[in-house]
Amino acid sequence: MAMSEAPLCVPSSFVQNLALTATATTSYVSPWESLAAINDGYTPSGSGDRGHGVYGNWNNPNSFQWVQYEWPQAYLLNKTEVYWFDDNGGVRTPDTAYAEYWHDSAWAPIGNIPVQKDAFNTVLLNSIRTNKVRLSMKHGVQSTGIIEWRVFGAAGPLPAPGYQLLSFAGSRADGVNQLQWETLSEDSVQRYELEYGTDSIHFIKVATVNKNMAHSYRVTHASNSANSFYRLKQVVAAVPYSKVLKITTAVENLAMQAAVATSYVSPWESLSAVNDGFTPVNSGDKSHGAYGNWYSPDSLQWVQYEWTGNCVLNKAELYWFDDGGGVRTPTTAYLQYWDGQSWQFLQDVPLRKDTFNVVLLNNINTSKIRVLMKNNLESTGIPEFRAWGYYAVPAAARISVHFKDGNTAKVQDNTLRNQFQLQNETTEAIPYKDISFRYWLTAEAYAAMTNLYTDYAQLGASKVKMRYVALPVPHEQAWGYVEYSFDSTAGYLSSNSGPIQTRVAKSDWSDFTKTNDYSYLNTNVYTKNERVTVYQNNVLVGGQEPAPAPVTQQLKVWTKVSGSNANTIAHYLKLDNEGNTPLNYADLRIRYWFTADGLSPLRYYLDYAAMGSSWVKGVFRQPNVLLNGADNYLNYHLRVATAFTRLAAQGTCSSASLKRTGLTLTRPMTGRHFRALHGPKIHM
Repeated sequence: MAMSEAPLCVPSSFVQNLALTATATTSYVSPWESLAAINDGYTPSGSGDRGHGVYGNWNNPNSFQWVQYEWPQAYLLNKTEVYWFDDNGGVRTPDTAYAEYWHDSAWAPIGNIPVQKDAFNTVLLNSIRTNKVRLSMKHGVQSTGIIEWRVFGAAGPLPAPGYQLLSFAGSRADGVNQLQWETLSEDSVQRYELEYGTDSIHFIKVATVNKNMAHSYRVTHASNSANSFYRLKQVVAAVPYSKVLKITTAVENLAMQAAVATSYVSPWESLSAVNDGFTPVNSGDKSHGAYGNWYSPDSLQWVQYEWTGNCVLNKAELYWFDDGGGVRTPTTAYLQYWDGQSWQFLQDVPLRKDTFNVVLLNNINTSKIRVLMKNNLESTGIPEFRAWGYYAVPAAARISVHFKDGNTAKVQDNTLRNQFQLQNETTEAIPYKDISFRYWLTAEAYAAMTNLYTDYAQLGASKVKMRYVALPVPHEQAWGYVEYSFDSTAGYLSSNSGPIQTRVAKSDWSDFTKTNDYSYLNTNVYTKNERVTVYQNNVLVGGQEPAPAPVTQQLKVWTKVSGSNANTIAHYLKLDNEGNTPLNYADLRIRYWFTADGLSPLRYYLDYAAMGSSWVKGVFRQPNVLLNGADNYLNYHLRVATAFTRLAAQGTCSSASLKRTGLTLTRPMTGRHFRALHGPKIHM
C-alpha cells in the first residue's frame, strides 16, 4: 500500500462564522450607512447589493480606513472572507487591503486581502489565536466599503494546553483515500500514527506523521477496499484514539446529509424541501413543499449544499418547480463547486420540466456545490435537488448503551445506582470479553473509589468487572470514569444484554453530585445514552467521549477561632480545593499572619489533622519587610506521604460537600497578649 504526505489543508468541519457574535468598531462610517450590516450573516448577490445595508466611509478618498471585530475571549481563527461594496461612484472596491490580529498587546500582520468584486475574498488564517482582528482598506481615488465580513473559527474558548483534535475527515479521489486532521494544540505530541483496517475493529499502522507548527495535516493512502476504516493515534501517554472514520465507495444521495443555504427564499416557500428525498410527480407538485424565490424576476439566484468534509460527487439531479405563473423553469442554470478558495464553473444544467435534469460531475472532490438559476421574465424554484456521491463518515456505532438511574429522587447521593443495558447494533455476535464501557463522572472529594458492586446482571453478576480510572487531565464534566468489562466466561452479546445493575461509592461514603457528571441522565427508564462510551478491543464503537477541559487551580482556606485565652491563639484551619484538578500537598505552604506582641519564644501544638498529625509541620518566620498588622507568620508545610500525595478537589461545578484538609492548632504563649489576627495565605 502506497502512502505519501500531501500539502496542508484546513478542514471546514469545525468552523463557524464568529463574526456574528463579534463587536464591530470602525475608524469612520458615513452617517447614512450601517456598520452593523457587515456581520449580519447576509450573502450579497453582487458588490452593488444594498439589500441588507452596507458599510461605507465616504467621503474619505485615498485614505486608509479600518473596521474591527472584538470578542470577550480568545478564539482559534482559520479563515476570513470579505465581500466589498462598490456603487460605481464615490465608494469603490479597494486597490489595497490587509488584515491584522491582536497579539502580545500589539497589532500583528495577517496579510493582504484580495480585492475582487462580486465575490467573497478569502484568506486562510493558519489557526490564529486572538480576540481581535482588524481590516484596513484604501482606494487611491475614492472611498471604500464592505457588505459582509466573515471570520471563521472554533466556536468556543481555547482549552488548556495539550492535545485536542478539532477534526478528522477524509474522502476518496483518483483511486486513493485522502485523510486530513487538524488540532487546536498539541504541546505534548511529537508525531501521529494513522491506522487502517477493512473493518472497524482490526487495524494496522500505515503511516507515521511528525508534528508541524500549523497543526494541520493531510495524508493519502491507496486502498482497493470498498469500505476503508481509519483511526488516528497521537503518540502521547493516556490520550485515546480518535473516532473510527469510514470511507466508502458506495454511492448515495449526499444531499440528505448536507447543510442547505440560498441567496433568497420566499417567506411562504420551504428551502428544506429541496433535500427531503421526495420524488415529485411533475414540476407543479408542491405536496412536499418547494423552494421558490418570487419576487426576483430576471435575477440570478442560487441554492447551495455544504458538507462537513470533502466528498466525491459523480452526479447531480435537479427537478425544476414551475407554477405556470410567477415561478417558472429557468432559462439559464449551471452548477459551481468550491475549490477551497473560490467558486468554479462545473456544468450547465438542462431546463426540462416534469423530470429530473441529470448532470454528470466526473467525481469532483469538494465540500460545497451550488446551482445558479435565472428566468429572463419570472422567478425560479426547485422541489428537489439531489447530489450523488460518497465521502468519509464516522463508522456507525456497533454497540449502544441504554442507561437508567436506580434512584432519580436524589441528585446528590453517596451511592451511584447506575443500571445499564448493552444493545448490539450489528448482525454478528460479539464476545463479551472484547467489550468494555465507561461511565464518565466528577468524583467529588477525590476520595478513593473503592466501593464498586454489581448487584445483578442477567448474564451473571460475577462475570462483570468494575474499576475506577482517574484521568491525567480534567475533561468536560469528568475527572475519571468507571470502566465495566466482562470475563472470558461471559459468552456473546447477540442482541441485548439485559439489565446490569451496579453501585458505586467512595471510600469515605461522601456524596456525589450526579447532575455534573458527563454520563448522567436523570431517567428511571432505560434510555439510549451517547455519553456512556463503549469499546470493542479498546476501539471506540459507540458513544461520544468528553473533550479535554481547561485546567483550573483554585484554593480557599478557612479558619475558626476555638479559644479566647490571652496567651494563646487557638484556631481551626480548613483547606478547600475548588479547582478541577488534584494538587500535590507537598507543593503547598499555608501562612497564618499575626503580631507577636513581645519577645518571648513562640511555640505551637497540633492537636488534630484529618490527614494525620505527623504529616504537618509548622515553623515560625518573620517577613523580610515591615507589614501593617503582622510581624510574624506560622508557616505550615504539608509533608508528602504515599497516602496523601494529592489534595482533594471539589470542582467548580459541584455543590457537593467539600473535601478538606483540617487542622486544629493551639499555641501557648505565656505572658503575652495577641491582637490583629489575619487570615492565612496559600503559597505554591
